[in-house]
Amino acid sequence: MSRTLAVDAFEQLGLSRLEAEIYVYLLENPPSTGYRIAKAIGRSKTNVYQAVEGLAAKGAILVSEGELRLCTAVSPEELLDQMERGFKDRKSLALSEVRSLIRPQAGGGGIYRISSLDQVYERARRMLRECEQTVYLDLYPGPLSQLRPAIEEAVKRGINVFAEVYEPTEIEGVTVIDRAQLPSLWTDWPVDVLVIFVDGRQHMIAFLERGGGRVHDAFWSDSAMFSWAYGIYVISDLVLAGLTKQLADRDIPPDELREYLRSLSKKFGADTLPGYGDLNDTFGWGIPKKPIEK
Repeated sequence: MSRTLAVDAFEQLGLSRLEAEIYVYLLENPPSTGYRIAKAIGRSKTNVYQAVEGLAAKGAILVSEGELRLCTAVSPEELLDQMERGFKDRKSLALSEVRSLIRPQAGGGGIYRISSLDQVYERARRMLRECEQTVYLDLYPGPLSQLRPAIEEAVKRGINVFAEVYEPTEIEGVTVIDRAQLPSLWTDWPVDVLVIFVDGRQHMIAFLERGGGRVHDAFWSDSAMFSWAYGIYVISDLVLAGLTKQLADRDIPPDELREYLRSLSKKFGADTLPGYGDLNDTFGWGIPKKPIEK
């Protein structure tokens, strides 16, 4: 890594530009006085001395006692561990302070655009963590690779996971609808598609640049009505994909085909989802939610 890239990296981690320049310089030139640092990096002595004090307070450097006050950088591993612990402490404090301020959104949720690739994946992971019963996924290979650990964690919690995928894939505990026999569905597209539908309560659709560069467009919704309605489409697509796979493998007698369709309807039924119960309660339909069949 070049010196400039190293400085950029530590600036992104929270050091000021000058602090990052001094820290990287000290990694290469231990130990050094403030005067020598200022002369080497072309910064004013006053600003360098102030930045040295700041770095020492952050635990990024050590300053010797005595007249020369020699400065030495701590190892990057030690500094990064300190930063990580500090971030976790600040994160916990921030969450504890704001939880009491959070109020439910009026109007039953909304539809929101997401522009950040990191936010798309973090939102998907959070949705998997929040899932209470069932998640339906439609994932191209890139998004599947990113979300696989979170999917496996959901399975360990007893979540029912159904995934439509586009290359041969096995995930223990996941009902996989393999559309690898139709690779043109994704190889001809210039985007990676990510669809996640959780409990009939929230869903996200994202078109991502192939290879994970940026977000072309992405929407997330926690509207129970919109999510449940969209979920019917997702479930129908999964049922159709499963049926297509069965018919592609062999000829199915009509009675067996009807029984297979009935089993899919029970397995993927939208009226087994928590979101259906939410709508039922909201609108007073009085229709009991059906038990899920695994």
